[in-house]
Amino acid sequence: MDDELDKLVDEFVQWWVERNPIAGTVLGLHEYDHLLPDGSREAVLKEIEEEKGFLKRFEGLDPDKLSFQKQIERDAMVGLGRLSIFGMEEYRQWESRPFAVDILGASILRLYTMDFAPLKERLLNIMSRIQKAPKFLEESKTRITKPVKLWVEIQIQSSKRFPVFLDEIYETAKDVLEEAELETLGKAIQEMKEALSDYEKWMEEELLPRSEEEYRLGKEKLDKLIGLKRLGLSTGEIRALGLDYLDRFKKVLEELAEVIKPGATVEEVREQVKSNHPESFDQVMEEYRNSITESKKFIEENKMVTIPPGEELKVVETPQYLRNIIPFAAYLSPMKFDKKKIGIYLVTPVEEKSELMKKHSYAGIMNTSVHEGYPGHHLQLTMCDLNPSIVPTLIHATETVEGWAHYCEDWMKEKGFDDTPETRFIQTVDLVWRAVRIIVDIDLHSKIMDFDQAVDFLVEHVGLERPSAEAEVRRYTMHPAYQLCYLIGRHLITELRNEVKERMGDKWDEGFFHNTFLSAGSLPVFLIRQIFDNKLKEMGFPPQG
Repeated sequence: MDDELDKLVDEFVQWWVERNPIAGTVLGLHEYDHLLPDGSREAVLKEIEEEKGFLKRFEGLDPDKLSFQKQIERDAMVGLGRLSIFGMEEYRQWESRPFAVDILGASILRLYTMDFAPLKERLLNIMSRIQKAPKFLEESKTRITKPVKLWVEIQIQSSKRFPVFLDEIYETAKDVLEEAELETLGKAIQEMKEALSDYEKWMEEELLPRSEEEYRLGKEKLDKLIGLKRLGLSTGEIRALGLDYLDRFKKVLEELAEVIKPGATVEEVREQVKSNHPESFDQVMEEYRNSITESKKFIEENKMVTIPPGEELKVVETPQYLRNIIPFAAYLSPMKFDKKKIGIYLVTPVEEKSELMKKHSYAGIMNTSVHEGYPGHHLQLTMCDLNPSIVPTLIHATETVEGWAHYCEDWMKEKGFDDTPETRFIQTVDLVWRAVRIIVDIDLHSKIMDFDQAVDFLVEHVGLERPSAEAEVRRYTMHPAYQLCYLIGRHLITELRNEVKERMGDKWDEGFFHNTFLSAGSLPVFLIRQIFDNKLKEMGFPPQG
């Protein structure tokens, strides 16, 4: 029956990329690079019914007739289907959140930033998508029946910023395209700008007047969502862990503050450490690139984990249209089917004398680069793509992806990488931040907190500047049960490591643990635990307990 599962997965992937060609680009199936999806309401309703059909077929496969690895893949696909259908049928954010500008940005960004093909070829595919953008924008209007004011306002900001990205593309194309091609691109960009203006007007004049204030998921649906993620913890247990971690990390901060500057408060030490930053944003970018090089070299020299050949991590500025929702940094993963594994590390520019420069302190840059680069997101997602199965790439379990990157911050310090009181302090500030994220994520979507209270909570406990805290909460409103996965993922991975270490006893091999974890890809942690259990049994280790 293994072949039957493989055929069903292949059929699902084919359906998925035909419905959403941008997913094809993300996977590295470049025959879809010139296409856009159907943006209409009818397309979503059809998608829901078709995905239900796939879920039923995955559920119908008898796990007892599958090999161990295929049992894991079947379980992962069932979980993916249930989460997806919950999002589309019960949460129904697609009816409330205008999304078209974000989708169009995603359709272009990878083509523009990743050099998997000659620039001219990529620009011609970008032009094709730009030509299709006005139709897509118009189709997308039919989805929105219950607009949420905050999300409409966010999309208006993104739309107003987008033309800057289009102008950048045109300037780049001047040195690459033939005169006739450049003329066609210029015309397409002008038509897209006009369509964006119309889309903004529609949002401002039609959506905003009838928008609702409420954006929160509600406790009942949040509980169901967290249950579908199969974290092994209830909402209440996760929140209690967040509170416990917050208390513990704050005490560690006080201890580190005393080491760095005896007698000073945590706030005074935070200001001192964060104020030690490059003078210009150009220097910030140089520091990020240097930190990526240093962390990769450290891993290789200390043989911490195997870094595969042929991968690359590029550090670039965050595009203008994304800067209202990416206040600091973010990461775009390599493409599954591309031979060269290129990751993009986005860093958001800030004014040189602004408070936001403090986020790019020397200590902060090093810690963030470990999280986003080596051995964090870039290494983990590169290894995921090298898994023979496409299933781990499709799943992209948040607690595994974000949890691993968060776990790596501790692991690198344990191994001695840039282990100074100042970098430990900033790392612990970030630990406090992730604990706060658990509380805010749950309380916001349980309707215990409102937007302003969530911002206040971040400012009070994390020390974020208010504009940064507001950008954070805007992101939290759109992705319930995502932010809590950073620290909960770290918690689950640390627990798993301790379990494996206990079972292996004096034969404990740290390299075995990390390479096995990475090789599993982005499956949920509970499934990776099953993989470890199976491997340890094959190696002759007795069951735990």
